[in-house]
Amino acid sequence: MKPDEGLSLEERRKRFFERIENEPLRPAKPKPTPVVTLPVSENVAQAAKAHPESVRIAARDANGMSVIEGPRPNSIVTVCVDYVREVDANGRPVWPQAGTVHEYDPY
Repeated sequence: MKPDEGLSLEERRKRFFERIENEPLRPAKPKPTPVVTLPVSENVAQAAKAHPESVRIAARDANGMSVIEGPRPNSIVTVCVDYVREVDANGRPVWPQAGTVHEYDPY
């Protein structure tokens, strides 16, 4: 005989919800999100700050096809405007927050 056999529907429902409430919750593991950081002009920075949902990025893939993408649906768009005050020996900007060196090499 099963432990819930012979119980009313309300009693089984009550026990079910008690089991759910007593189970420990697993911590949420968000998926890693790619982030692109690039230097822009003052006008673009102000526009992006004013309307973050309007930000778009364009790039070319390995086949030379243009890829244009905006913010993903249901995503939170954060615009962070930092001013670079230092460059490394190769002329790449050093970002003030974490000391990250920009990896773009135009030459």
